Amino acid sequence: MFRSPRPGQDEVLIRVAAAGVNNTDINTRIGWYSKKVDAATEQGGAAGFAEVDDADATWSGVPTRFPRIQGADACGRIVATGPNVDPRRIGERVIVRNMLRGYVDYRPYE
Repeated sequence: MFRSPRPGQDEVLIRVAAAGVNNTDINTRIGWYSKKVDAATEQGGAAGFAEVDDADATWSGVPTRFPRIQGADACGRIVATGPNVDPRRIGERVIVRNMLRGYVDYRPYE
């Protein structure tokens, strides 16, 4: 039985009308963001990916968890609101800003 997710505090639920798979989605699947990829990758094939570490192969530096639904570039309409979100937003057209990146091991003053 399928159950729709419920938005949490400061969240909305979106009925996605369209989504795209972009280069970030593909690069995540092949491990391109792993810290161990330090050689050229422009040769094609598996060149440069011999040392991919699945434990840090994403932008955020944490392992990819499955099942995983990719297609981060999404748009649609708000169908439900969580606490602290005005319910008058239901029906509003939205586009998802998909990745608010936090740097892994970022230490600007060291």
